[in-house]
Amino acid sequence: GGSLKMSVGALKVIIIGGGIGGLTTAKCLAKSGIAGSIYERAPKLLPDVGSGIGLWYNALMVLDSVGLYANLAKKGVLMQSAGYKSKEGKWLAQPSSDFQSSRNRVLCLHRGDVISELRDSLPPSSIHLGKSFERYSLAAQGRRVVVHFTDGTEEEADVLIGADGETTIGNSSFHRLPIIFILCSRYKFK
Repeated sequence: GGSLKMSVGALKVIIIGGGIGGLTTAKCLAKSGIAGSIYERAPKLLPDVGSGIGLWYNALMVLDSVGLYANLAKKGVLMQSAGYKSKEGKWLAQPSSDFQSSRNRVLCLHRGDVISELRDSLPPSSIHLGKSFERYSLAAQGRRVVVHFTDGTEEEADVLIGADGETTIGNSSFHRLPIIFILCSRYKFK
């Protein structure tokens, strides 16, 4: 059969997972003119859940590319040194990395600050809460994917991205070749 050409902006993308990975994916897609719909099983995105995290150079570059680094930098602190200490406070290991150089920079902040910044940068209508992924199937003619949720609802899309780290990635049906084939054979990105 012939190849269907579609503009990137016309793609319907479903992202399973509303954590840092899913929200960042949606933000990066939006920068490229692709609207991603996020489906998160939790009833709300809880910025107060979690703990402190360190965002290293690659993550900081991605966040900077979508215009979020400056705000996050105001909420966190750049790491000055790192290592391991004994219970008594004696240094056991202390890498000699220069944390002040741009490529070694680590921004330490609360996970909730990252979630809030990402969430607030996306259209509220793109985030669907209380939606638990169950499985996917191929739509008629195998050109699209149908996402099935545990509440019995379904959504159809051109692209399905698993970013929840458990349900989709651990689901054996998510690893079937046809989805990869569809994505590679259907679209020509300009």
